[in-house]
Amino acid sequence: MTNQIAPSPCSPTPQFPGAGGDRARLGAELQQLSDTLAHLRGEVQRGDNGTPLSGKLMQIADRLEQIASQLCDSLPLKAEAPLLSPREHEVLRWIALGKSNAVIGEILGISRHTVDTHNRRIFRKLNTADRTTAAIRAVEFGLV
Repeated sequence: MTNQIAPSPCSPTPQFPGAGGDRARLGAELQQLSDTLAHLRGEVQRGDNGTPLSGKLMQIADRLEQIASQLCDSLPLKAEAPLLSPREHEVLRWIALGKSNAVIGEILGISRHTVDTHNRRIFRKLNTADRTTAAIRAVEFGLV
């Protein structure tokens, strides 16, 4: 049995850009499990480690830590932000601010058709199909 508080099995905390609620929720639950395990270990260590109950609790904590660690290992850490051109980055920033293609075109001095071309490239690079999801991913990746 381990006699010290184990570090979080999910360090750094998993983040799931664009992964949707289920995987993000799982990452948060794993972090909460990790925190609970650290707390449980601390409580047992401060108590009477010689009782059968404390030994059993430590075994349970060890097993839960192994499971959490295996789950963390199977999940991707925060993905790298895609490489956008300076103009794509500029267009994406205006998309995130809710501007239409026509308005973005006016702001940047380009046609709305050129803005649409930039949108399609941005969507491909962010693996999205719409402006809202692109804006969300941009925030998740720290692009805006």
